[in-house]
Amino acid sequence: MENIKILARNTLFRGLTEKEIESILFYLNPVVRKYKKGNIILAAGAAVTDVGIILKGRAVIEKEDIRGNRSIISELGESSLFAEALACARAEHSPVTVAAETDAEVMFINFDKIMTVRAKTEIAGRLVKNMMTLIAGKNIFLNNKLEHASKRSIREKLLSYFDELAVKTGGRKFKLPFSKTALADYLFVDRSAMMRELSHMKKDGVIKYEGDVFEIRK
Repeated sequence: MENIKILARNTLFRGLTEKEIESILFYLNPVVRKYKKGNIILAAGAAVTDVGIILKGRAVIEKEDIRGNRSIISELGESSLFAEALACARAEHSPVTVAAETDAEVMFINFDKIMTVRAKTEIAGRLVKNMMTLIAGKNIFLNNKLEHASKRSIREKLLSYFDELAVKTGGRKFKLPFSKTALADYLFVDRSAMMRELSHMKKDGVIKYEGDVFEIRK
């Protein structure tokens, strides 16, 4: 029942009651696996047929280039879903790695079963619609990331991303969704250089921040 409550917070099951989620899992036949901190949940180069949902712990989606430089694509917390776009595309070689940041428990569901589930029509229809919403949302996320990273200076990259967060919160004050190290990886910049720029921006009165809480001043 605890897992059902966690799944109910995931967009894939939006609009479904806990009882409906429990009933549809019977048809989906998911597999739950446990991982120790640092274990690989999904390896780069592996074929992808399942979507994953974090039931406990945290994980990161990361990418490593040929020189060994590591970039964090996204951080995953409890109830987060991953690999939906790759599973939809039936990717034969995953371009990213998903690693456990803490001890973690992950539920895997076959993508084709989600799209062809033989549950009650209204429940199955809701599940498919939610999956398409998730895939569309992932495309928007990646497009936004590309827009931020394409800015010429570190300050421009930061302000572009901060503007997005401000719009989402409906005000000038917002909280970073991940650590500053992850922020540097997300924007493809050196962390030390980014921290120096944040200090300059604070001194210039462009932003104000304490810990992971930021405010756009100008």
